[in-house]
Amino acid sequence: MRNEVARSMLSAEATDSGFSAEFQFAPDLGVFAGHFPSHPLVPGVYLIEAVRCAAESVFDRTFRIVFVTQTKFSRPVAPGDRVRFDVKVASGDDGLECRATILGADTPGGGAELVSKTRLRLH
Repeated sequence: MRNEVARSMLSAEATDSGFSAEFQFAPDLGVFAGHFPSHPLVPGVYLIEAVRCAAESVFDRTFRIVFVTQTKFSRPVAPGDRVRFDVKVASGDDGLECRATILGADTPGGGAELVSKTRLRLH
């Protein structure tokens, strides 16, 4: 999973309050064969893992997900959809507290639609 998510990252960059990133999960990823065969969707755990991958790229260090405090998914992400991550970061002795807003970039009319709001800790 880690490699599939990392290969799906299109960009990641630091912002004043944390970082932003963009991902696109290719339709040929192996996970889609079983999630779900007749209607493939990007698993929620891939979206959470994407936050970690983007943080590693921006901060140039390895992180592990310590825990997910909260997550709410508002709409599914299909293979090939572009998603944008806007992540606010607070650092402390025990790692990074990340508040991610995940937006779908491929919506009718070109607007960004909320995919998820997620809070997690990286260390």
